[in-house]
Amino acid sequence: MKKRILVIEDDIDIVELLNILLTKAGYEVTVCENGRDALAAIKQIRPHLIMLDLMLPGMDGKSIVEAMEKDEEINTTPVLVLSALEAAGHMFTGKPMIKGVCFKPFSPKALLEKVKQIMGD
Repeated sequence: MKKRILVIEDDIDIVELLNILLTKAGYEVTVCENGRDALAAIKQIRPHLIMLDLMLPGMDGKSIVEAMEKDEEINTTPVLVLSALEAAGHMFTGKPMIKGVCFKPFSPKALLEKVKQIMGD
């Protein structure tokens, strides 16, 4: 069974890159393009990893993480933050569900290595 990754990202170019990169690596990829639908998508898909942009329409990434923390059903799902904001490196200190931050623009090779590390592949 393929491991599932939920990409929560509104930049279509990044979505296309991640979809190609992760699918070629053998992962099942689902995309959610706004924060409004993210929590429902997490519960429906039950991803093994969430790749989360911080600046999203509807609900920002930080608010999504805060909502996830309060929900026992999804509060152990690993999250890899994708952000162009330098503050993202410190924003989630002490939050065990956050497994790393990849700053935009990122190297596809380095990002895939990080994903494999988090997934135990």
